[in-house]
Amino acid sequence: FASATGFSIIANPYACIVDWSLVYADASNISSSYYLYDPNVSPSGGVYVTYNSTSDITVPVASAANRYIQPGQAIFVRNTTTSPTVTFRESHKAPNGDFTETFRSANSSQQNTSRIYINLNKNQNTSNYILMDGIAVGFRSDFNDGDGPEDASKISIISKSNKQWSIEGRQEAVADDTVTLRMYYGTSGTVGGNYQLSINTEYFEANGLEAYLLDKYTNTLTPLSMGGTSTYNYTVTTNANTYN
Repeated sequence: FASATGFSIIANPYACIVDWSLVYADASNISSSYYLYDPNVSPSGGVYVTYNSTSDITVPVASAANRYIQPGQAIFVRNTTTSPTVTFRESHKAPNGDFTETFRSANSSQQNTSRIYINLNKNQNTSNYILMDGIAVGFRSDFNDGDGPEDASKISIISKSNKQWSIEGRQEAVADDTVTLRMYYGTSGTVGGNYQLSINTEYFEANGLEAYLLDKYTNTLTPLSMGGTSTYNYTVTTNANTYN
């Protein structure tokens, strides 16, 4: 019995790479995203990463995970009903697919969606930040500004329609578009600390647009580097306004 909103764990049974986009096309009652633990992303011990087959986006961006599931590799998928079905078929095999750093050095993969990556880093000492989480916003003309298969849910820092996403798909960017970020800290751990947002627009098709980061606590507007990476440092305290 599966939870209608929970996760199921599945594994590639073949000694061959399989193409997740083909597996998903034959599946029923699951979302188009998968999740795995990548020990190579962060020196803090690794993080869970998300791949979305509709947008072809992986977050955090440092992860080598992509559409190709490695031989024997296990992944999590989110159920959409209590009766999800996933079947691996011979036709899903991709012998020419990328080997990723889950097991070995990665080949390059291509992504065709205009996108912005945002990483959340935490300061460990005066000069060292470690990755805590990452999200992405993808822009494409066939995407839906509401909920759609191009969105991937997670305990994350991006908010839309009162839901939390690690990947959000949107229609092509226009002037006055707004992406709302909600920042969290672990309630069971030490409250507060110094954090950093790292915002990568290298793969964003700006088409003459400029992007800005609005800090609602300090009421400051910071222009972002277009075609590069911008960082923004801030401090979280017991004051709820510093992380909302």
